Amino acid sequence: VSYQFSNDDKYEMQQQQPSGRRRNVVSHHPSVLSPSVISEVQDILDVIKSKQWLSTNPDSVDGLPSLHLNLITNGKPLFDIDEEEETQTHHDDELATFPQCINSLVKVLRPHLYDNLLPAARKVLNSSTVEISDVFIRSYGVQPSEEESADDDGDESKTRFGLSPHFDVTAYATCVMALDAVASSGKQGLYTIPPTNGFHTSSSVLKKFFPLKRGDGVVHTFDILHGVDVDPRLNQPRTSLIVWFTDCSGNDAGGEEKDVNSSVNQPWLLNPAEDDDIGKFVLALASEKSVEEDGSHLKLKGAVDPLQLYISSAAQGNVFSMTALGQMCDDGVVPDDQCDVIRDFLLALDSSNLFVPNVESGVSRGNNPQCKCEGFANPLWYHAAIHGGHRVAQVSLADNLMLQYMTDQNLTVEEKESMILIASILLTQALHQGYNSLDMLHRIRDVECSRLGDAGVEIPSEAFFESAVIRVLLLSMS
Repeated sequence: VSYQFSNDDKYEMQQQQPSGRRRNVVSHHPSVLSPSVISEVQDILDVIKSKQWLSTNPDSVDGLPSLHLNLITNGKPLFDIDEEEETQTHHDDELATFPQCINSLVKVLRPHLYDNLLPAARKVLNSSTVEISDVFIRSYGVQPSEEESADDDGDESKTRFGLSPHFDVTAYATCVMALDAVASSGKQGLYTIPPTNGFHTSSSVLKKFFPLKRGDGVVHTFDILHGVDVDPRLNQPRTSLIVWFTDCSGNDAGGEEKDVNSSVNQPWLLNPAEDDDIGKFVLALASEKSVEEDGSHLKLKGAVDPLQLYISSAAQGNVFSMTALGQMCDDGVVPDDQCDVIRDFLLALDSSNLFVPNVESGVSRGNNPQCKCEGFANPLWYHAAIHGGHRVAQVSLADNLMLQYMTDQNLTVEEKESMILIASILLTQALHQGYNSLDMLHRIRDVECSRLGDAGVEIPSEAFFESAVIRVLLLSMS
């Protein structure tokens, strides 16, 4: 489904922080880059791709090859450019090295980004202190160097066709500009998943793709759920230019709070409103991110309590916080005195949750004998998986159920049948969400065949194909 841009600023900018910074912004910017600029950029990119200089480091969102190219980092070009070099145009013989290619791209793009895009972003975000932090290029789909080798070895280690839905942790706002026409139809490329009935989900069926013509851009704030999806059958890459904006002004704080604002890299995340479940989740996630060179993450972590942020956000039905909180419970890092809090909000959200531990009996309706916080991983993942379509929660719960299936000797036949059926359904849902769960589904197939064989069922036979698990597996692999 194609996203419909609105010309009504009030619709596109629904929230505003005390500082005046806008939230929930989605703003269309046609023709940010001219055809001549894009042609010049593509010429340089052709050289870079032919030399396979796109980074294949794991992406921070999903661990797949990032296929990106940093141009500006922390407000500074990746390589120094002197004044004389700044005014020169590039020639083919000046693209022999990686630094030369990067500097050529920066020279072509910098005037358009700083003279045109930055003022427009400041206006739409309602902040004069917004600055450009990072500029990079990302590519998805089949890369030119792979077109000849794809049929030979089928190696997809340097290919990616999407980016799972997420919220931005590092940038206050982002601008994505199309360097080709792949996304012009509004059927692939950058997408968002708008909230449904006031709740955010990551269900793939709710994707809305931004229709971006060549040179168009879309600016969105960190609280917009977004991802990328490119049709693998499309025999060409989808390439975009991304700009991250930060806003480190602390004019909405005073005293000790102002000191914290001025010392962290993401002051816009601090002090989310009581009803801001997304703000709480992103703040908690940011405080747990990997080490920053300047130690700023430690100041952010010291200013907030990630666990309480996750709990407060999850209590409002946020499935992303539930998934993270479920992992913390499974890891045993949630204090047991939080059991009642978690149980109460889970039952308030869904009294029929299959896995919430029973207070009286000390066991859960999902047969988990633990009454400690470890026992709340499954019910948290269950809610996020079923109500939010969260594929990580779907896989995590399925994995936990199969572990219990294989190790718990006290399960009845009916309980084991129920567990393996739920796990197969969850993994099938995750597969349809874009998670490659085929290996896990194959293992479930083997386990179910073994179970049926032990029960005297001939394989194949009519009784074999009457198994609910086998039916689900056949549907998932068809």
